Amino acid sequence: MPIWAFANRGRRSLGEWIADPVRLLLARHQGRLCSGCLALALLLSLEEARRVVEITATLPGFRLLPVTCATCTRSTMALCTVPAAEAGIVASKCTHCSRPLESAERTVTIAGEPYHRACSEVIGARDRIRASRAAGQQSLAQLRLAREQLDRPRQAD
Repeated sequence: MPIWAFANRGRRSLGEWIADPVRLLLARHQGRLCSGCLALALLLSLEEARRVVEITATLPGFRLLPVTCATCTRSTMALCTVPAAEAGIVASKCTHCSRPLESAERTVTIAGEPYHRACSEVIGARDRIRASRAAGQQSLAQLRLAREQLDRPRQAD
């Protein structure tokens, strides 16, 4: 079936709408196709297939990778499907513990870095403890200084 059958009437230009038909096609071909095999499967010219690859490779869930094409078995740059982040789920790992971040609800971003909410609380607690210890050290230093000043003999004026 030509790719244009998926386009709305009067919408023959290529765009992001092409992602869904290409995703369906890649699902039938082990998730990877070179431009030539994509052109044959979609009844496109090689130039149009390369344009489709350009457009879809920049979309979430697609990458252009140096792998073996599932159809012709040539080792070449092929359009591949990759796991995409589902809605509301961040596809990364926690900066503190390196475990995957499952849900956006339980994720906190600190200085542009993603953390689990629990990890951010641990980091916050450590920062408060560090600040408390520093304040305690500063207080002890001031007390020592005050005692030294009190213990010094007074000079007569």
